[in-house]
Amino acid sequence: MKLLDQLITALSPSAGLNRKRARRAVEDLDKISKRLYEAASYSHRTEGWFAPQTSADTENLYAAQTLRARSRDLVRNNPYASRAVRIWTSNAIGHGIIPQIKCENESKRERIEKEFEDWAETTECDVEGRKNFYETQSLALASVIESGDVLARIWYRNSYKKPNFQIQLLEIDHLDSYKQSYSTESTITQGGIEFSRKTGKRSAYWLFHEHPGNTMAFGVAGISSFRISADEILHIYRQDRPGQSSGTPWCASVLTRLKDFDGFEDAQLRVCFKSP
Repeated sequence: MKLLDQLITALSPSAGLNRKRARRAVEDLDKISKRLYEAASYSHRTEGWFAPQTSADTENLYAAQTLRARSRDLVRNNPYASRAVRIWTSNAIGHGIIPQIKCENESKRERIEKEFEDWAETTECDVEGRKNFYETQSLALASVIESGDVLARIWYRNSYKKPNFQIQLLEIDHLDSYKQSYSTESTITQGGIEFSRKTGKRSAYWLFHEHPGNTMAFGVAGISSFRISADEILHIYRQDRPGQSSGTPWCASVLTRLKDFDGFEDAQLRVCFKSP
């Protein structure tokens, strides 16, 4: 290479100088890249590191069901995972998140607080009539931690004597995640959620009538989903990336390690029991 550089410089000093400058710039850029972003370099340490540049929804669409099933299995059977869900829920919710009513009119504020207490501290807030508002909060967060998402359906009712709406918690499995549609110019349906093409605002959800995991329901009604307005659904999840329309279990990044550790403990116990 040096001989070629000398030959080019002899024939055209300006071309030789430009060639040396270009080579020096490339060498400096390579050194800076390795020094500042070691993880961006290609070496034996990063060999086999598969990192596709996919969107959050593309990743979740194909991985969500498997992640949820494995996360739930560990929460059922692994004491560390189960305790993590309980601690997170207890620290975040405690005995319940209680809203504060701000109103300058004292009598009006007291009336609002009384009406809210009658709704929140009784089972009037629950469609099933089993949980109060604070128990619903704990169950919702535990579901988000374990499964990544939870759906809260709002049921409106015509009543002058009772609050006009109730809450029904649904596992994210009720969402028809395989529902895809690009047929209209104004909306697009992806992962069972209908969006506005222009703004990305949610307009509807496609839900199964029964939980897909309920095999008895399949024998009666089969698998079918229906469209429900987004105004009647609260989709609760932790959003980690812009444009992410669904969540993932909070322990997704440690599921493999937890499973390996679980298997390691079982192996150690077998060795202990076999020892004389």
